[in-house]
Amino acid sequence: MRENFRMKALPFTLAKEGGYTVDSGGPTWKGISARQYPYLRHRIIARDLSDDEIAGMYLSDYWIPAGCDHLSYPLDCVVFDCAVNLGLDDVEVMLPEVPKIVSHLTDLFANLGSAYGESGLFNMARPYLEATVYVALRIEKHNVKTPKECRKGTVNRCYDALKTFL
Repeated sequence: MRENFRMKALPFTLAKEGGYTVDSGGPTWKGISARQYPYLRHRIIARDLSDDEIAGMYLSDYWIPAGCDHLSYPLDCVVFDCAVNLGLDDVEVMLPEVPKIVSHLTDLFANLGSAYGESGLFNMARPYLEATVYVALRIEKHNVKTPKECRKGTVNRCYDALKTFL
């Protein structure tokens, strides 16, 4: 839902992306790197991109391609943040796993005769379970992909996403 982009996901991700850094993408301002946007290099170094301009790039380059308009809340917000932080390739790998895992958990609760499944509370909690499963997959991906010295910050960002959106 586009409203979630502006009101929830964008403020969280902008805050996490921070200010100016020089990292593997070269000069980076609020997550916009000179490597990805070479034509903006001078504006990135000068910190001359407004939040509205960045929002437009985030919307067209991450929110829409990651399919967030078609995801329920809070999954849309955690997928968007992951797309910005890890890239769209990882979203494409992890997102299809979510329904499989959630379906397995749903079957497990039903087979156990869980009060959650019988009362419908499990179905009400399903969107939050989907987001939690996605964040767990993201943490697992980071533990494989990210150098050990960088993992703590990334894992903290994932936990902050859960606290913010759940």
